[in-house]
Amino acid sequence: MTPFRNEDIDQLASSYGKDATPDVEAALSAVKRRLMAEDAPAAVRQMPSRRSWLGVAAAVLLLVFAGYFGMFWNTDVLLVNTDTAPLEVQLPDGTEVVLQGGASLSYANDFNERERRVALEGQAFFIVHKDASRPFVVGNTETELRVTGTEFNLRVEGGELEVEVSEGSVELLNEDQVLAVKAKQRGVAKSGRPSLLIPAPHLNRHAWRTGKLYFQDAELAVVLEALRTNFGMITSVEGRCSYVVSGTYSTKDPVAILRNVARLGGGEIAAVPDQVNTFQLVGVCN
Repeated sequence: MTPFRNEDIDQLASSYGKDATPDVEAALSAVKRRLMAEDAPAAVRQMPSRRSWLGVAAAVLLLVFAGYFGMFWNTDVLLVNTDTAPLEVQLPDGTEVVLQGGASLSYANDFNERERRVALEGQAFFIVHKDASRPFVVGNTETELRVTGTEFNLRVEGGELEVEVSEGSVELLNEDQVLAVKAKQRGVAKSGRPSLLIPAPHLNRHAWRTGKLYFQDAELAVVLEALRTNFGMITSVEGRCSYVVSGTYSTKDPVAILRNVARLGGGEIAAVPDQVNTFQLVGVCN
C-alpha cells in the first residue's frame, strides 16, 4: 500500500488557513511525528474516489484535533473512519485493516517492537501479517483475540467481541476460557457469559465489505441479526413469528433486503418513528 506522505498532511493543513485555530499547525506536527516515524509508519490507502478521499481526510483531521484536545493521554495512535465508505489502512507491521464507517482503531506508539496489540471499537476486516514470534492481539480488559496470521471480520460492540474467520484460525480468550475459531466459523465472547462457536459457511458477517448476503433455510432471527451486525438495523417482529429465508442479496440497499424478507412472510416493514435505522415487520405470518 502507498504510505500517507508528509506532503499530503501539509496540503491538508494549508487548506484550512492560518486563522482556523492557533494550535492546528502544532497539532499537525505532533500527528506527523506519531504517524510518519521512519521506523514504523502507518499507511492510509488513498482511494480513487473523492468520497473515499474525504473519509481519509476526516480521519486524519480527527487525529489532529484529538492531539489538540489531549486525547492521546492513553493512546499514541488513533484512526477513526468518519465516512460511511470503508477506509483501508496499513499498520506498521504490514497488517491490512478495512474499517467500517464509524469504527475506530488504536494502538501504542511502540506497536510491533515487543508486541502487536490494538483496540477496536466498531467493525473491521483484518489481514494479519504473519509473525509467529509476536502474536497479533485485539481486545479489552475482559476479552481478547489472539492470532499469528489470518483473515477475519471482527466486531466489538457493547463489551461483546464477535469474530468470523475467513482464512486460518484464531483464539478467542474470555476470562479463563480459550475458544479456537477456524475458517468459516464465528466466535462470540462477552465477559460473564460462556463463549459461543457458531458455523458460518456463508461468511455473512463480511457482507458490509463484500456486498453480498447469502441465506439457505435461515431462520428469520438469524437473518435479522445479520442485518443488525452488518448495518446497524434494529428490527422487531409482531408476535412470535418465524419462518425460513433463502436467497442471495446485494447489500447496496439493506432496507430493500428487509422489505423482501418481510414479503416472504406475507407482510411489510414500517419505520419506527423518531428512531434511526429501526423497523418493525408487520403483517407477517398471518
